[in-house]
Amino acid sequence: MSATDGRVAVVTGASRGAGKGIALALAETGMTVYVTGRTREEGRSADGLPGTIYRTAEDIAARGGTGIPVVCDHGDEAQVRALFERIGHEHGRLDILVNNATALSASPETPGQPFWQRSLAEELKPLDVGLRSHFVAAYFAAPLLVHSGGLVVHTSSPGARTYLPGVHGPVYGAGKAGSDKLAHDMAQEFRPHGVAVVSIWMGVLDTEQLQRGGLGADRLVGTLFPGVESPELTGRVIKALADDPAVIARTGRTYWGSELASEYGVTDIDGSDPPSYREWLGAPSEFPAVAPTYAAFLEQRDARSRGAHTKVVARNSPRQSGEPENTGADRIPIGDHDRIEAIKRLKYRYWRACDAKDPAGIRACFVETGADIDFGPLGRFDADGLTQVFRDIALSTHEGGHRILDMHHGMMPDIALLTATEAVGSWTLRFTQLDLRARTQTLAAIEYDDRYVLENGEWRMSTCHSRTLWSITQPLPADAAITDNIG
Repeated sequence: MSATDGRVAVVTGASRGAGKGIALALAETGMTVYVTGRTREEGRSADGLPGTIYRTAEDIAARGGTGIPVVCDHGDEAQVRALFERIGHEHGRLDILVNNATALSASPETPGQPFWQRSLAEELKPLDVGLRSHFVAAYFAAPLLVHSGGLVVHTSSPGARTYLPGVHGPVYGAGKAGSDKLAHDMAQEFRPHGVAVVSIWMGVLDTEQLQRGGLGADRLVGTLFPGVESPELTGRVIKALADDPAVIARTGRTYWGSELASEYGVTDIDGSDPPSYREWLGAPSEFPAVAPTYAAFLEQRDARSRGAHTKVVARNSPRQSGEPENTGADRIPIGDHDRIEAIKRLKYRYWRACDAKDPAGIRACFVETGADIDFGPLGRFDADGLTQVFRDIALSTHEGGHRILDMHHGMMPDIALLTATEAVGSWTLRFTQLDLRARTQTLAAIEYDDRYVLENGEWRMSTCHSRTLWSITQPLPADAAITDNIG
């Protein structure tokens, strides 16, 4: 590889382990990668493990990539500031920041030794170089990221929500939980600038640390852990995120790296698909969407309430002369035909709300709580999460107008009633989207599989899964004149 793709990345803590693997994977795809760390000379690391930032850069070069080693103690704010000032001078942009640098506490002197009997300085390391350094790096990197509309990734672990004796301790767990919350909260302030922030839970990595312990991956899999990942898998996942034009839909969330790999079709360096640890260690950190003010919360609640109490008329005979038009609130549908027609109207109402850029209308089409919405690479959400993603993408602006213009044309419904209050259905969607900033038009055929329930007298979607059958994206003609009359 003789030329870069123009993108610039920073991977902190890249002398060895996860950081080195991530840097190798990113640089291999054509990015210029700044690798940071404290180890200048082989064998001089604090934990005695092999690896230096220079060796990482050499390994990148051996693969034809561009790696730039920078000695940086991420516990020193001045050094971190200097790092990003240098990048600003040399490139004027930053596309990816991977916050990976961390300092782990020393192992307990004896099995079961409680935290208060260990060195306080050792115990505080994961907070100083870990949680705190993640924030400091993002702080100084922010102007460059905003300029490029970049991506920030915090490497994390299930220690954020679980406790494994001998593996996770109180400070370790607090640091990882804090990193996940940093990703969520940074995302809220980065979102208007087009910068996405995610936290990735990695599985057990086949690193220098693991190899020094003398335990081969084969001995660990199926006994101590469900699987072992290479340090490069996370880098491949980050590359897929950076290439995803809809990555902003994922911002603020925490993911199992192995599950993202599966979604994006990414495999490990040996071609394998590392398993998720979800069944064993649980789901990643989640944080609820909160209205910015109590008044806004009341408005959202009332909008959902209005939707919940709008009932569909069951008309079993023609309207008689002088009979008033249906107000939408006189009685619940009776008979299979009326139920199916009501469900069809629900789906049409949802798509019309999408095209009209009406978040409240979209939200009112789903159950109050527990909706299961899976839009593949775009992400998996509940109804509130989907509504926020819709705001992020469909309501984004360009040159004073809407950036995205959509048309949803649903067809070929296949609705089956399970009971008087439950149904399932499949649809085909003819989808058209104009991106006025990228000057592209996308056409797609999408299949939907839904589940519907009758909630407070109104049919609503409880499940909505989609998959794209095919799509084509092409540039708009140079002389295309777009008229946007959406309010």
